[in-house]
Amino acid sequence: MDKLDAMTLCVAVVQDGGFSSAARRRGVSAPVVTRAMSGLVEVLAKHAPPAVPVQALQHQGLRASRKVRAFIDLAVERLRR
Repeated sequence: MDKLDAMTLCVAVVQDGGFSSAARRRGVSAPVVTRAMSGLVEVLAKHAPPAVPVQALQHQGLRASRKVRAFIDLAVERLRR
């Protein structure tokens, strides 16, 4: 089964609310759906983004919050004029 078929089965599982009902609708056995889903999980695991250290997120968050605060301060100052 190719990736497109596996993705189609994945959509069917979501739409039908389960592996068995998706298998019946697509005319395949439940184990075929299970294997297709497992294959997609493996593909997605290989392409997962690398973990970002918490310190980097904290630094970016602080920088972003400072920018937002500066914008709010500027907007309040201009509105008061």
